[in-house]
Amino acid sequence: MAKALEQDATIFDYDNALDTITAERERVKQARENMKTEKRKEVRYVHALMEKTQERKKEDERLYEKRLIKELQEEAAEQGEEKFVTSAYKKQLQANKKWEEEQKRRDAWAERDDVTKKDGLTDFYSNMLRGKNKATGATVRGATPPPEPEPEPEPERDFNS
Repeated sequence: MAKALEQDATIFDYDNALDTITAERERVKQARENMKTEKRKEVRYVHALMEKTQERKKEDERLYEKRLIKELQEEAAEQGEEKFVTSAYKKQLQANKKWEEEQKRRDAWAERDDVTKKDGLTDFYSNMLRGKNKATGATVRGATPPPEPEPEPEPERDFNS
C-alpha cells in the first residue's frame, strides 16, 4: 500500500474520481441536448404531405359546394325563389372551377404520360430528348408538366415595297 501511494497519491480518492466521471457524463448529456435544439433536422416529406393535405381540403370543399348547390337547386325548384349570390361567393366558385380545370389538365397529362400504357422505346428516347428523364436533369416525382409552347407570331410583311 505504501508503494502504491508513492506511485500515485490519489489512488484511494474514490469520491473525486466519481465526481469527475459524473461531471463528464453531465457534460456529454448537455452537449447532446444542445445539438438537438440547435440542429433541428427538417423532415424530408413534410412539404409533400402538406401539399397533399391542402389538395384534399380543396377537393372536400369543392364536393361540399357541389352538394350544397344541388340542394339549393332542389329547394329552388320546389319553392321557386330568387337567388342572391355575393361577389365573394362568385369569386370562390370561379376559383373552384379554375382549380377543377387544372386538376383535369394534370390528370390528362398523367394519363398521357403513363408508362404502363406505352410500348417500345420510342417514348423513352423522346423523353430523353425532351429532358423529362431524371438523369438528364429533370425533376423527380411531382414534376409539373412542361408549359405548352406558344406559337411564335409571324413576322410582319411589308407588301407595299
